[in-house]
Amino acid sequence: MAVADYVKLFSADTLASTQQAPADLARNLAFVGERVALDLTPLATGLPGLDLKRTELLQLNGRPLAQVAYLHVSGQTVAFCVLLRPEGATPPAPTPPNFGRERIGALNIVHWNAAPHGLLLIGELPADELETLALGVARRLG
Repeated sequence: MAVADYVKLFSADTLASTQQAPADLARNLAFVGERVALDLTPLATGLPGLDLKRTELLQLNGRPLAQVAYLHVSGQTVAFCVLLRPEGATPPAPTPPNFGRERIGALNIVHWNAAPHGLLLIGELPADELETLALGVARRLG
């Protein structure tokens, strides 16, 4: 999975040195959210016990991919990703409250669909903890 390959490059040091003013984080979230057609705000993407550090707009198979990076209080990195699927695409993953789970190396992945988006949380946190966080994000994003 391409996202896992990218996320496993992150370390606590990668994100610990990232400092952005709250207004800049909100502006970046709005910009990236516009590209993936989802209202991304600090409130909607805020995760308990995680410090939002940065947002990036990436691309996967020609589709926009939002990545929101967090640093957990334990020093572990976590990413929330949103992929805008092509119009008419059949979602391959479950919808909340049923989440799909995968494990790639040390990374746990919890994924779901909310048409037209594929969403996931990925990190070294336990899968149950990621799923609890995912449920909160899924509820806030509608």
